[in-house]
Amino acid sequence: MPEAAAASDPASALPPGAFQRNTPWSERVWSGLLWGVMTLFLVNIALMIAAVATNSFARRWLGTWLPQGWTTNWYVDAWKEF
Repeated sequence: MPEAAAASDPASALPPGAFQRNTPWSERVWSGLLWGVMTLFLVNIALMIAAVATNSFARRWLGTWLPQGWTTNWYVDAWKEF
């Protein structure tokens, strides 16, 4: 009789490691929130790195969306100091 019970359970018919699509909605919500928070975190880190990289080539960057000019003088001076 245990074989009949196992055959009627759809989860037991799946191979090990297979993804079940009938997950409860709360798990999907938490999974979506987790992916959303991780995405926001990575976008935040990427934007900070982009701001630092842009600032490193800026001539002067105060009060505007983009720098007024571009230069590599900071890198040349750092190389001469090294």
